[in-house]
Amino acid sequence: MTFVGFAAMGIIESPLLEKGDPSRLTHGFDYKGNICGITNYTTPTGANIIDLPMSYVLSSGISVCVDECPAASDLNQFHCKYEIEALIKEQLETLESNTTAHASYLYYSSTKQCMPHIATRAYLGYCLPNVIGQVISEQLQKEYANNNVTSSSNFTIAEDEGGNFFDQTMADFYLARHVILVFGIGCAVILGFVFLMLMRVPALLPVMVWSLILGISAGLGFGGYMLHETSNRWATEQLKEPRQIKALYWISIVSYCCSGLWLMIICAIRKRIVLAIACVKEASFAISRMPLIVLYPCLQVLAFVAYLIPWGIFMVYLASSGEMRAQCMCLSDTGTPLSDPTQNAANTLECEDGCFQYKVFEYSKETKYAGLYMIFSLFWTSQFIIAVGEVSVSLAISMWYFSRNKNSVSNAMLFKAIGLASFYHLGTCAFGSLIIGKGVFVYIEVSVLFSFTQLH
Repeated sequence: MTFVGFAAMGIIESPLLEKGDPSRLTHGFDYKGNICGITNYTTPTGANIIDLPMSYVLSSGISVCVDECPAASDLNQFHCKYEIEALIKEQLETLESNTTAHASYLYYSSTKQCMPHIATRAYLGYCLPNVIGQVISEQLQKEYANNNVTSSSNFTIAEDEGGNFFDQTMADFYLARHVILVFGIGCAVILGFVFLMLMRVPALLPVMVWSLILGISAGLGFGGYMLHETSNRWATEQLKEPRQIKALYWISIVSYCCSGLWLMIICAIRKRIVLAIACVKEASFAISRMPLIVLYPCLQVLAFVAYLIPWGIFMVYLASSGEMRAQCMCLSDTGTPLSDPTQNAANTLECEDGCFQYKVFEYSKETKYAGLYMIFSLFWTSQFIIAVGEVSVSLAISMWYFSRNKNSVSNAMLFKAIGLASFYHLGTCAFGSLIIGKGVFVYIEVSVLFSFTQLH
């Protein structure tokens, strides 16, 4: 189903799904809705947006596309709205003094239609300021005073914000793909090998198992103690309402009970735990006869990476296929967003004074369903790879255990077990991973809904 889904979504074109472009997630945009370095649009100054890959934010909160980010602050150089830049250049053709041009830039800077060059650093497709806005504001006020220019509003440095959770997550995934594939998965493999080696140390396995078991009971008991002490402190200092104090007290009682119940269950099944430890010890002898079992997790990692690469490409393109819109975020005096931040005009995406602009992606119903399908496919496939590994290793260990001549066992038995699992047990693995995958999927859905209700 995984490969059929890839083929259906990647090879067979669908008119219901728009074509995606990952650069739309990482590149900035201007106040006309053009994606810097991507959109084929000629500005009134004659420049093409394709040749202007960086997004430079003006003090009004809107952005313009520029060729490069200023490395140093320079109050004699400006970036302006395209129409204002064209107007000033047209005026310069009839003027001979650069002083008059500088005064024009200062005037439009005071109305927040131009922005002096401030020291910025390039990050993805954005120019992020390196200086504090207050410093630039003081310098500009001096320039305004020297040129008899009256500022219409205070100077601020606004920064672009990302879109919703979905396109932000996919943009982060696209940018951190090398870290995820190399560092994240590589460290997991190394830690897995270290754990396997530690398991072969004599007497270490029982210590690890019983320490974890008793640690759970101790954690529940200590948690109950801390909750009980907190409820007493609340009651003494009258920090909370009586119903909250009572609720915390009963939660501590439940934690105490769980700790005791856990100990009783462990006492009841202690012989089975000892038997399980003995089975693991016995299985470690099988690893000495089939050492390639230690490398089997690497095969699983390679299989998951082979799946994750096309999955990630699909998701990034899917996330970038939505309709991009610019919105204005206006902050109150306390710095919190206002209830209705959108201030979009028909074609020119202007913001009110004191607001800043950010982009969001709006997705069709079909695109959202496709994203949900891909997320479910990730859970199912990852659990399927894990299940196939567990069945293969279990078959290899079982075949070794029931072999009459264990000295004749070699790595060939592992490959035989993999073949048996592939030909006879893939259905079992797929069904079991389907149940687990659906459970994880539902759990994440409920968690997201719960977080949403908490925020609203």
